[in-house]
Amino acid sequence: MRGIAMQSLVGIWKLVEARAFDDADHEVSSPLGPKPMGGLFVEAERIMVIVGDGRVTLPPDAPKRAFLAYSGPYTSDGTRYVCHPDSGSNPEMFADPNSSRSL
Repeated sequence: MRGIAMQSLVGIWKLVEARAFDDADHEVSSPLGPKPMGGLFVEAERIMVIVGDGRVTLPPDAPKRAFLAYSGPYTSDGTRYVCHPDSGSNPEMFADPNSSRSL
């Protein structure tokens, strides 16, 4: 049974910041660049995430743009959600069937 925190996630959310951390929990450059764009679409049982680098043009020395999309059922404790992806833009993302993100 889903709690009140879960119900509050239902809706359409705009990505406003993307932060990345290494295995030692040190912040590293985001693969989505300094101007990420994307959305989170949440229903009672499933979640869909679409994110990418939102810059109009890239500097000549910039790495290629990152893009990611996935969806699946999820759980949440109100501060993090765990998606169990069953579809996505890259098959490698299914290597970890419990993709956890901070809200």
